[in-house]
Amino acid sequence: NILRKDIEKKTSDMRMWQKTSMSFDNESIEEVIKVLNKQFGVHISSSDEKLLNYVLKANFTDQSLPSILEMLKKSLDVEYEINDQGIILNAKNN
Repeated sequence: NILRKDIEKKTSDMRMWQKTSMSFDNESIEEVIKVLNKQFGVHISSSDEKLLNYVLKANFTDQSLPSILEMLKKSLDVEYEINDQGIILNAKNN
């Protein structure tokens, strides 16, 4: 079982670097997260209700997940943390 989990983790890690193209037209961050999770085989989450209701209009052409996360960070003024459970998005505390 441990070997299988390690293989699954490595496969997921590799997928996050694959480039993809997607666009969002006034979609909630909650919906954007669902699409990113499915596309990249990751687990992005947020317990920040305000953030989940943010609306995004963006075109991510030929982008990897790390690039998309950086764009979200800058455009929405959010922070993200990557840990063993996945990626956690939260609004910055100003």
